[in-house]
Amino acid sequence: AFSTHVSMATMFRFIANMSPSMVRASSIASVALLINVLTSGYTIVFGDIPPWWIWVYWISPFAYAIRAFVISEMTSPRWGENGIIALESFDFFTGFRWVWLGVAFQWIFTAVTVILSSAILTFTDTRSAHQVRISDRQRDQAIAQAKSEYRRAKLQLKELQKELKAPTQTTSNAAAAGAAASPEDVSVSLPAGSASPIPFTPVSLVWRDLKYVVKTPNGARLELLKGISGYGCPGRLTALMGGSGAGKTTLMDVISGRKTQGEIQGELLVNGAPKNQSSFSRIMGYVEQTDIHSPQATVREALGFSAALR
Repeated sequence: AFSTHVSMATMFRFIANMSPSMVRASSIASVALLINVLTSGYTIVFGDIPPWWIWVYWISPFAYAIRAFVISEMTSPRWGENGIIALESFDFFTGFRWVWLGVAFQWIFTAVTVILSSAILTFTDTRSAHQVRISDRQRDQAIAQAKSEYRRAKLQLKELQKELKAPTQTTSNAAAAGAAASPEDVSVSLPAGSASPIPFTPVSLVWRDLKYVVKTPNGARLELLKGISGYGCPGRLTALMGGSGAGKTTLMDVISGRKTQGEIQGELLVNGAPKNQSSFSRIMGYVEQTDIHSPQATVREALGFSAALR
């Protein structure tokens, strides 16, 4: 089972590495999986596979896995002669050597796909053909401008932090403005002479006196968020902590614009300007961890593991 998992995983990674886009990779991978299943010797028995497809049967790691599994099971003592008859009725081989041949082939297949994937990643340009490129001079000018904006926004952000600590004070829109991450946090290291994507300016997010009210089936008004204020700084990981039902997910849904029902009150500011949902959706990413968090993993390890699975 382990060798089957590894060989199939490397096959799909090879398809992803050689595909120019996620859409094409998904399409090719779906077709490859379908062909592997159809020519595995179970969906269509060996004798009925068309001659022009039989070569797939001999190079498919999935077919070798099916052969190894059924031979290992059906040749066990508890099946006796009935197991051999069942194998022959489905045109499967009966010799136990095919189990070890299957394992050996899968590891050879894994090594070949890893080598091919490495060659593709080494000798081909994986960047999108539609990626925007600018000259080094334009990049330097944009970075210099970002540093200038950062120095101005840093003072404004300090004022905002002081005002948020005092709930009775009113936070000005100007204080909520700006906020690029520090130049050290967003600097880009590139090989000499290579073109770079257009530098971006990270943004700050402020929510002030945020309220969210929904109507219950009996017509009553239920206030799920009651005057919540806070901010998010670029380059900094902020954790919302609380018990189940405290409103953490509700707050994130309201900020990201995922709530389509109910009444939302308060201010949502992006770099000091009121949030525009159409533009905010293009710069904001929203993911959820729906699996069970292992108590043996740190938050960083859990985030890294979940990201690797995507």
